[in-house]
Amino acid sequence: MLKLSNLIIIFIYLFYLVNSIETDLIDENDETLKSEEHDKFNKSYNNSVFEGISQKLQEDIRIFCIILTSPKFKSSKCIPQKNTWLKRCNGYIFASSKNDTTLPSIESFPKDNYKYSYADDNAYLVMENLRAFLLNEYPDSDSYFGFTIYNPPGNVANGYIQGGSEYVFSRKTLNTLVEKGLSNKKYCTQRNDVFDDKEIGRCLFRMGILPTFLVDDRGRIVFSPERISSVIAKEKKTMDYLVNTHLFNLKEVWIFLPIFQ
Repeated sequence: MLKLSNLIIIFIYLFYLVNSIETDLIDENDETLKSEEHDKFNKSYNNSVFEGISQKLQEDIRIFCIILTSPKFKSSKCIPQKNTWLKRCNGYIFASSKNDTTLPSIESFPKDNYKYSYADDNAYLVMENLRAFLLNEYPDSDSYFGFTIYNPPGNVANGYIQGGSEYVFSRKTLNTLVEKGLSNKKYCTQRNDVFDDKEIGRCLFRMGILPTFLVDDRGRIVFSPERISSVIAKEKKTMDYLVNTHLFNLKEVWIFLPIFQ
């Protein structure tokens, strides 16, 4: 059984967004070929210094990734993630409507270990940048991070992390949410017809935990809700070491992957 007490959990709300018909019809064998080409590219240059730093960060900052998905997205989204950034998680699993040992995926969540942690099959995370950011954060503080939205603007009570990009919860915040909030109607709604990201924001606010909107020392965002191509086009508005992008499609993964490696 996975112990969450030693992990910082990525918490990402799922949007089932079909990027394009072309993306969803990509053959899995073609995807395997692209993965082999990527491995060949990696072996074509000396990457030992980066890999050494990456390995050290992975040992010091442990992150378990859970990706909520659907069987129909296995080839178009799950496999590209498995072949790229998920390799750099300390552990990962897909949650789907059926078991699939090749991913691997689980049909439903067991008890507290997975039930309240979600990841997005439309996200690409730069794990080294995320870990470098978390080096200065404390897992036992009341904090959670991501692309924060205030609706209406300036209304702190309605602030929430935009779920499509990424949630990063401290260990303490996750424990508080699970053990104190989710089953208590005083803090969290017991309905299942609400938007997860908005309701998580309200729930944590009622328990005195506020989201943190992160920018670097030049006012550039750290967590991006946009796709990779948009981030590249707006490079002056995003930080040098961006943590994530959202809404990628398969073409973008292979075109822009060297930039994030």
